[in-house]
Amino acid sequence: MNRAASGKQKELKSYVWIACILATLAFLSSNIIMLKIASNTADDVQLAKQMQLVEHEIENQYFMHARDQSQISNWDDALKALEEDVDLEFVKSEIADWLFSDFDIQMSIVVDPKNMPRVAVYEETILDPSKAQNAIDQNIDLVNKTREKFVDYLSAQTVPIENFSGIHDPIRSASPIYAAGFRHFNGQISTVVAQVLVPHDDYPMPSGTPRVLLTFKPVTQANLSKINQKLELENFELRIGGMPSNEEKQVLKLSEVPREGAIYASWHHTKASAYIWKMAYPTFGLALLISLLALVFVGRKFATTVEQLQRSEEQNRFLALHDSLTGLPNRLFFDRELETIIAEQKQDRCAILCMDLDHFKAVNDSFGHHAGDVVLKTISDRLSTIVGESGFASRVGGDEFIILVKNHLDKDSVMYLSDQLIEEACKPIEIPGASVQVGASIGVAWWPDDALTVKSIIRSADEALYYSKEKGRGTVSCADQLHNTGDQLKANSDQTVIDQMRDATSRTG
Repeated sequence: MNRAASGKQKELKSYVWIACILATLAFLSSNIIMLKIASNTADDVQLAKQMQLVEHEIENQYFMHARDQSQISNWDDALKALEEDVDLEFVKSEIADWLFSDFDIQMSIVVDPKNMPRVAVYEETILDPSKAQNAIDQNIDLVNKTREKFVDYLSAQTVPIENFSGIHDPIRSASPIYAAGFRHFNGQISTVVAQVLVPHDDYPMPSGTPRVLLTFKPVTQANLSKINQKLELENFELRIGGMPSNEEKQVLKLSEVPREGAIYASWHHTKASAYIWKMAYPTFGLALLISLLALVFVGRKFATTVEQLQRSEEQNRFLALHDSLTGLPNRLFFDRELETIIAEQKQDRCAILCMDLDHFKAVNDSFGHHAGDVVLKTISDRLSTIVGESGFASRVGGDEFIILVKNHLDKDSVMYLSDQLIEEACKPIEIPGASVQVGASIGVAWWPDDALTVKSIIRSADEALYYSKEKGRGTVSCADQLHNTGDQLKANSDQTVIDQMRDATSRTG
């Protein structure tokens, strides 16, 4: 009986040990599986982020090239100088000398409506235009694409336009009018940008098929090194054709080069999973409790890393469109919102209030910038509270604010809102060791009553603001008051002349 009991106890102990071993193995196996999943997820997240960063940087390279090139392609003088009779002095001073020396643009070609080279410049040398025909033929897709974008823009207009001035920024707008790509040129990879030649101010846009400025800028090793440092990548490079044989190399296809193959961006992909496994290896030799603690640590570590990445991305997106001191939307946010309302006709009207603080400089001079920051944050909170759901307030300068009002747009409501804003701005503000008081002046303009474009409607509100300051600060003025004031002054002048004539007639009689 004792032997039987002893045997059963040993058997039970064996079962327990086996169960413990199996549980431990199961736990360790589950940890391995989870670590693999976590590692793969981390690698995928990191790779997606790197891909996104590289794609954004490629677009940034295109944009910077297009921005530099637009010094010529978006200029009235250039449009005039590159018409039928080309002004060679302009070509030498503004294209040959300027684009290469200031922006490293190696070659510039003016393409006429028949896709023939009208002007050709290599570095600082003006060439026979016929020598550039091959470069045009190899990049004719970019030339056609930028013309298509220009035609699409004109087709999207609801009313005819007499010129291009002030209507559309061909580079920085939501639908830019340029086409770009990486191409093989002159023995090296270059960015190639094609832009339609358009005026910047009052010069009329020629009718018919537009001319195109086609430029080439080589990608240097210095450019690649800057991208490496900026994106925190390793061995970032561009190559034509042939996928890298190194499995650690990550590849992104940029463009297809006719007759030469594709252009790829590649970089060394250091996997985040290597760090995760390095941290997890010691836990596999420890007891069950330590393994569990290690699992919790790794899980938390991974979750914290992802959360930090998400917070960092959210913060970057927020800072790009908001003022870092007050948290209010910035000028870029305001312009985009107003451009969307105007372009998409989301509503019939809206009001723009330009507001400056009065006596703010005195606070900075007397109490220091820290006190000034307290004033700005306090005023910003008050503005947001008063504007509420009617629109939003944005900070666009030191003590400058712009408010976009979308609801309650009748004049009485907007003027009442403006009076409230001034009243709140004038209330005392507590700063460390003192109480200060500032004021405010406001200028108001309505879209589309006072102006039609983003720039012009803001300018109208700004002019009304200056008129308020001239009246003595702490007041509200509307854009239409400026017109009415001018009409009234003229009427008063006319009446004075009439009265003088009557007096003269009376004395003669």
